[in-house]
Amino acid sequence: MKRVLGRIAHSPPEARDEALVELSLLAGLRKMGGTVKREVSRMPIQEDIRDHDYFGPLIRQERAEAEMAFLLHLIETRFGPVSPKVRKRLEALTPDQIHAVGSRLFEAHRIEDLFAR
Repeated sequence: MKRVLGRIAHSPPEARDEALVELSLLAGLRKMGGTVKREVSRMPIQEDIRDHDYFGPLIRQERAEAEMAFLLHLIETRFGPVSPKVRKRLEALTPDQIHAVGSRLFEAHRIEDLFAR
């Protein structure tokens, strides 16, 4: 039982839930439900909510929006109000590009320097 649970613990998150359900069903047929419950509670499984198929994308979206809002605040603090054209350009950035623009913020002399490659 411990070997099976150990393999489940090291399996990918998307496979883990199904494997635990199947093991629980089999254990119940063998009158070993208590053993499974006890051993599962001892398993060092860490679930990451970002791996969840529903909540994960929502969390990533909220994080990207927060990063963009913070970057926009920093840009406006440094250069003043941002034009709609610059705002649209910022909104089109990928997360990696947002980080790159943020890094350039400290050395930029003009807002256009933020987009220099």
